[in-house]
Amino acid sequence: MILYIHAQVNRFFLLPLLLKKNKATLYALSSIAILLVFALVLKEITENFIYKNCFLYKSLAQKTFHYQVGVLLGSLICILGSIQFIEFYRFQRLKTRRELLSNQTQLSNLKKQLNPIFCSIP
Repeated sequence: MILYIHAQVNRFFLLPLLLKKNKATLYALSSIAILLVFALVLKEITENFIYKNCFLYKSLAQKTFHYQVGVLLGSLICILGSIQFIEFYRFQRLKTRRELLSNQTQLSNLKKQLNPIFCSIP
């Protein structure tokens, strides 16, 4: 749940406010700061609740801060990557539809120019 919340905070808060307004440096710094905060929260949760009495606990690496940063970064890339791919596909489809509509309008106007008004007078 923490992984998903982190990705959604990045998607709905940082991405529209900073990256789409051409503030890439501020976006990168803010994203790293939020990543570190969520990694610290995730580390505390795993140490105190998840791996406290869990038989799935296999190594000390799973409790480290670096491991939690890696997990958060990996989930962020997977979630935002797929979302950005879908948004890019939708944008390209919309752009293609607009171009097609523009071409159809131009073709219709050219056809009207080929049939002069005086030909329709009886």
